[in-house]
Amino acid sequence: EIVRTRTYDFTDEQAESFSSDLSDIERENVKGSLASAFIRAKKPAKMFVEGKEYSIRAAVESDLPAMNNLLTENGLTTSGIRENLCNFLVAQEEKIIGVIGSEFRGNNVMLRSLAVLPEVRKQGIGMALLKHSIERARAAGIEGVYILTNTAEKFAARLGFYQIKRSEIPMDLLESSALNQFCPSSSTCMKLELKKIT
Repeated sequence: EIVRTRTYDFTDEQAESFSSDLSDIERENVKGSLASAFIRAKKPAKMFVEGKEYSIRAAVESDLPAMNNLLTENGLTTSGIRENLCNFLVAQEEKIIGVIGSEFRGNNVMLRSLAVLPEVRKQGIGMALLKHSIERARAAGIEGVYILTNTAEKFAARLGFYQIKRSEIPMDLLESSALNQFCPSSSTCMKLELKKIT
């Protein structure tokens, strides 16, 4: 980023005294003024690499306080987490920096509670959590992965999720999900179809 600090105006006679190495055309382009400026360089963002700066693992009971705080700060419900803790993943650096949960019913799963600490967002952590959850679902023989979201439509679309009507979510999955009563009817419903591995 170039930041202008001051502009100096001068006459043609003054210009000749310090711009003798400029051609007439270059001197004309100066148009009687010069500006001083400095370049403001942004510090490169720290890149987080899974397996190096942080790890993704299954959540355990001692993670609950940090998980609840993270979800609450992101405006997400904590309902049903303790009862379904075995189906939650966390991203951990020195502390919990991300979380995601899965709610299984038959051959389908509802992904929920994806949240990442604000200071480490846009580092690929959320995408890594989402991919891990999808792969766990695939390994379990799941055919349909669903999400209800108000903010992550474009994010999820990058992995193949597409928008559907709420009525297209399997009724048993929707009714058993904690999200059914906490996600408004205006939430975007999305689905990812998993191909069976033969």
